Amino acid sequence: MAEFYSANLATETRKGMGQKAKEGGWPYGAPVGYLNIRDEKGE
Repeated sequence: MAEFYSANLATETRKGMGQKAKEGGWPYGAPVGYLNIRDEKGE
């Protein structure tokens, strides 16, 4: 059961990150030492 959960979580994470990239966003925050600056749309 834990193996299925882990595999499913990895798949869903990849899908979510891909969708965020398709929408023109970054699927993660800024690296340590950089600022996350958002625009007017909150992106």
